[in-house]
Amino acid sequence: MIVLRIQRYGLKVFTSLYLVFSIFCASVSVTAGQNQDIRLVKDITEGSGDSLVPNVSNMVSIGQQLYFAADDQVHGSELWITDGSAAGTHMVQDMNPGIGDTFPVFLTAFNGALVFADAYYSPTLWKSDGSPNGVLSIHEFAPTEWRKRLHQPLVVDGAIYLFFSLSTTDEQPRAGFELWTSKGTSASTTLLKGVYSDNGDSDANFGTFIPDLTEVNGTIYFSADDGVHGYELWRTDGTADGTYLVKDLTVGSDSSWPAHLTQLGDMLYFVNSADGSLWQSDGSESGTVLVSESVENQPHSGYIHEMISHADSLYFLRQAACSTGDLDCWSLWKSDGSTQGTVLIKEIAGEPEHLMAVGKQVIFTVFVQNQEFSQYLWVSDGSSSGTHLLKGFVDFLSKGFNAASLHEQLYFAADDGQHGLELWQSDGTVDGTQLVDDLVPGAASSDPRTLTAAFGALYFSASDAEHGRELYRMKLFEPQNNFLPIIRK
Repeated sequence: MIVLRIQRYGLKVFTSLYLVFSIFCASVSVTAGQNQDIRLVKDITEGSGDSLVPNVSNMVSIGQQLYFAADDQVHGSELWITDGSAAGTHMVQDMNPGIGDTFPVFLTAFNGALVFADAYYSPTLWKSDGSPNGVLSIHEFAPTEWRKRLHQPLVVDGAIYLFFSLSTTDEQPRAGFELWTSKGTSASTTLLKGVYSDNGDSDANFGTFIPDLTEVNGTIYFSADDGVHGYELWRTDGTADGTYLVKDLTVGSDSSWPAHLTQLGDMLYFVNSADGSLWQSDGSESGTVLVSESVENQPHSGYIHEMISHADSLYFLRQAACSTGDLDCWSLWKSDGSTQGTVLIKEIAGEPEHLMAVGKQVIFTVFVQNQEFSQYLWVSDGSSSGTHLLKGFVDFLSKGFNAASLHEQLYFAADDGQHGLELWQSDGTVDGTQLVDDLVPGAASSDPRTLTAAFGALYFSASDAEHGRELYRMKLFEPQNNFLPIIRK
């Protein structure tokens, strides 16, 4: 009997048997709608009302705390914090007292604290340490429609960099959409440089591209127009004198529209959107050189639409003529940063997007019209044979692909035609691409959004008829019992 063996061999055998039993139970207890690792963090609205608004504000973790925006139907949309427990989930401060909204947006970790902006209360940059009295104003800007012209801040070497439109009203002089910097105080929050020589409006590709702020070895690169050279590549070291044009790729007032600014090694890579070519830069004019040109009407040699760096290579998508003669074809490419090392991986039947690094592979989505499944998940290891379909879905999400990557797993929201829009995971294999949980059983959807990996867990918002849209937590890779410390002793 097991009891006799425990008495004979002692605690070590008991611990081992317990571990085996725990692993066995864990392996058979996870079924659709019954995943014990997923739970509602807290019903903030205490009913069917929504406390979280999807796809508006992000969530960010700092230490063992997660910050997010929520509305308890009493205080409006305010800044909240959680440690993953119901008791540890609470509003930080009612910044706009009463039912009025502050609507915190662009949540960013900064020197152990949180920096964020408010979308409705006033055009102000704020800082919080998570305590009720620890919310402080960094800088209040002039009244404007600035929330439509602010980009996610970038933190480099203890300083915040952000694009900000100081004024767009007729009543006030137009300062334009420029690069600002701050070290966390009002006195240190300043316009870095008025790039546009006439009216201070660099515009930073606003309305045409997301204004990329990309850091490489302490230097920040971005795209801007000084009114003379068109939209070109710029750089800054955080000083006015150190903010200048790198190179005028399209000489004169015409623009090269630099996009998809991406670091690989010690170099910056970007796309000349005027002609679809790939460029490399070390930050100097002479060191900004062509890597791969785009030749009109040549198979696969077209415009680059998306690019990431992963495992010492660039991966990007090109839209161009096909080898079959079709005029509109997509293909996956990779590059080691050299002209010779920039090669076609595979032609893709459909429209690929959402390149994501997962483990040693790249996972992406493909949209195909007039199919049983219109959305497909693909994987690539950088070779043609290793680039293939994983699974077809009815839909990922009508307003974007919600996904998070952690520990060589991709977590995402998808609809397979049977379970509605629910949480899935993939390790880059066909068998490893599977439903995590059917939170709302059947064809109805829980519609997971804002997937965020934080301190050993996956956080996301989801909706059901009983609770509305609330915050959920999925435990990831944590010890399943308390006997491991005993074994170590």
